[in-house]
Amino acid sequence: MKIKQFLKQTLWFVLFLLLIAGCEEDHEPMVYPPTLVTSQPTGLTRFEAILTGTAVKNPASVAECKIGFLVSESSTLTLENAVEAVASTENNNQYSAVIEGLQSGKTYYYCIYASSGTSIAKGDVQEFQTLSSVPPVLGSTTASETTENSVLLGGELRDNGGHDVTERGFCYKIYTKEGDEPTEYDKKVKVAKDAKAFTVTATELKPQTTYIVRSYAVNQKGTGYGTSTTFITQEEKKPRIVCEAATEVSATTAHLTVSNVDDCGFEITERGFCFSIENPTPTTDNLKETLEEEDDFRITLEALSENTTYYVRAYAVNEKGTGYSNAIEFTTQKLQKATLGQPQITDITYTTAKVSATRDVPAETEVTEQGFCYSKLSTHPGIDGDHVTLSKDQTTLSATLTLDEGTRYYITAYAITRDGTYYSAAAQFSTSQTKTPTLEKPVAGGIDETFATITGQVTNNGGADIDEKGICWSDALHAPTVGNLKLEDSSEGSNINLRLTDLKAGTQYYVRAYAHNKNGYAYSETMEFTTKQTYKPTVEALSFSNIFETTAQVTAEVSSDGGTPITGQGVCYSTTTSTPTLDDSNVIATLNGTTLSANLDGLEKGTTYHVRAYAENKNGISYSPVRDLKTIRNSEPTVAALQTTVIGDDHATLQATIASNGGLEITERGFIYSQTIASPTLDDEEITILKSTDKTDIFSASMKGLPYTTLYYVRAYARNSIGVAYSSPIYFTTITSYVPSPNAPSVATESITAHEAIVTGSIANDGGAEVTETGFWYSPNATSEASEKNGIMVKASPTDANAEFSCKLEKLGTYTYYYVRTYARNKNGIAFSSSYATFTTLQADPDAGDNPTPDI
Repeated sequence: MKIKQFLKQTLWFVLFLLLIAGCEEDHEPMVYPPTLVTSQPTGLTRFEAILTGTAVKNPASVAECKIGFLVSESSTLTLENAVEAVASTENNNQYSAVIEGLQSGKTYYYCIYASSGTSIAKGDVQEFQTLSSVPPVLGSTTASETTENSVLLGGELRDNGGHDVTERGFCYKIYTKEGDEPTEYDKKVKVAKDAKAFTVTATELKPQTTYIVRSYAVNQKGTGYGTSTTFITQEEKKPRIVCEAATEVSATTAHLTVSNVDDCGFEITERGFCFSIENPTPTTDNLKETLEEEDDFRITLEALSENTTYYVRAYAVNEKGTGYSNAIEFTTQKLQKATLGQPQITDITYTTAKVSATRDVPAETEVTEQGFCYSKLSTHPGIDGDHVTLSKDQTTLSATLTLDEGTRYYITAYAITRDGTYYSAAAQFSTSQTKTPTLEKPVAGGIDETFATITGQVTNNGGADIDEKGICWSDALHAPTVGNLKLEDSSEGSNINLRLTDLKAGTQYYVRAYAHNKNGYAYSETMEFTTKQTYKPTVEALSFSNIFETTAQVTAEVSSDGGTPITGQGVCYSTTTSTPTLDDSNVIATLNGTTLSANLDGLEKGTTYHVRAYAENKNGISYSPVRDLKTIRNSEPTVAALQTTVIGDDHATLQATIASNGGLEITERGFIYSQTIASPTLDDEEITILKSTDKTDIFSASMKGLPYTTLYYVRAYARNSIGVAYSSPIYFTTITSYVPSPNAPSVATESITAHEAIVTGSIANDGGAEVTETGFWYSPNATSEASEKNGIMVKASPTDANAEFSCKLEKLGTYTYYYVRTYARNKNGIAFSSSYATFTTLQADPDAGDNPTPDI
């Protein structure tokens, strides 16, 4: 670390010397970097840290440097992240800086630095990690001032976890068993964010009930909980009431009476009746009627709905809460009225809509007026607003309304009878709104270097007439508008067909179709195309074939025509110029597809030529890479790789390869061998010539009728019109052959019957000569010597010396012990296996052949 610091300071020093030298005439003060040491940070929290370091001034420096710290999330520190340092009051070269606004649980890099204004020196880079944030940490929970349905809860927030608490309060539920803690997903009561004390009163609790509660707080890391506690609410002291059944029930009224009230020792401050058509046990949150007389606890409910079931409870309030009576129910009688179905809206256009509704009235009810009410604002319009009146005789109401475009309306059907005005449920709808047009993505065709044809279509006029359509384009903006380049299509109809001209070659353009109606401009999706860019052709893959002494064929690939037709092609060649051009020797080539080909004539034998193919279009001439072509010079053949592939006792097989035909056709090939001449030729007398009938470069022939263990010298040869060539000589000795060596046979146990058995054999060695016969010899006599004169011999197949062979022994005696040997024969004679196999035939009833008459 000291070496690195020294190198850094040395480099800094050199930079300062250069600055001083450049300003010597101005007599700038001498500035040398101080010695800098970055120390470990102190005071780490989740969001800030105190950075410290040492800066010892260089005694030779006459100017002061600015000291500070560089800090960043990256180890690459720059002045963009500089913080000015504060020197220690003890004047001990110590500096520090407070870094705020950090992120919790994150790694930062920092170092002390000194700056002269034009240059900067850095101390070694250190790193630190801020403390990680956690969910809030809370203490114990308290419960006090318990009533029948409330409790005062208190908590303690010990640590906000490193982030602002966004919510705090208490969660609670009815206590059931130990360990079943409440969470924020149970019932909870929040403490106001600006409240200084962590306390709140929980209400709406059940009397005489055990609850478990604990405090909670939430920050961005999650939810923290305090220690839970339990409490029991007090006994309920609300009033107790008994309500009688409803009397004098009519279509819109009913009379209710309370027969008994118990205030439970606390003064009743409010009394009355609550009722509902939905809640079987209504509360004061439903409809209610409050009584003013303290002694008379009865009421006549009015303005009720006809033919409707009501649920009623009397209630009374004291300081302990609200008590309710038993629930009673009654059903009002039926009124004569009109019933209308919710309006149905069809055929909605921009300014009209057709509405209809059903009407149902009893036979004795007369309708004096009916129609539809509609409004833009009121959700339940009535006859005091806009409405249309229809014939009172229609049993199905129907009308077409004239309306505003793109407007939401509320509508009801109405009918007026003797007993009042009746409305249907309200319906709502909106008239259609014209929009800007819609267009399909345009298509580019006929693209060239400076022009292109663009087609598009307006797929929907948005409900309003199109007053302008066309194409807009740009070579820079992905979504061009009519504020960029544009071209208007003045033709009738929805099709757009325009030709863009004066385009730049090889340039990508962004194109959109556009159309305009009274609602504004609309654009299609962006289509992209690139104008053509032509270049010189590309020629490669130069190759040669049919190379002879004075001629050769050249081919190449015109892999690209450059985007424009080829106007000429050929081959350039030279023996002196390494990169030949049309200024050197050249021939015109033919072009078939992309393949360029040409024939070179009048070449010199055995000469190297530098060759390039070329192609030309309107942009110029391009050449292929250079490749060297060497013409051949015909010579005698070259014969190599002479070997014996088979050596027998009276035969051998020879093989050789024509490595080169010398540029001419091979007219004869073969082998020469001799017992006395080590390197025989066709001109020697004591030789034997063995010609090969093969016509390929690899040729072979067989020597036959040779004597045993005889040494032979062999050479291969080949002839063309120039002369004969020989291979290097080899020698070999024919081998000595013997009778074969058969292996002991084996008997398949499962094949043994009273008269048959299957035996298998193989040959260990063919003795150096072809095996011509294989088989088995067997006898029931252990003392019999295996030969062709005693025992029984059975031929087997095949005779391949490397294959197993087998046969079935038949007409055996029952329950007889047999000895079996393998035999094989080659030209040197017959041999029997030295080991034998034995088996016993199975026992069976005797037949005529099992017990023959003895010979006399």
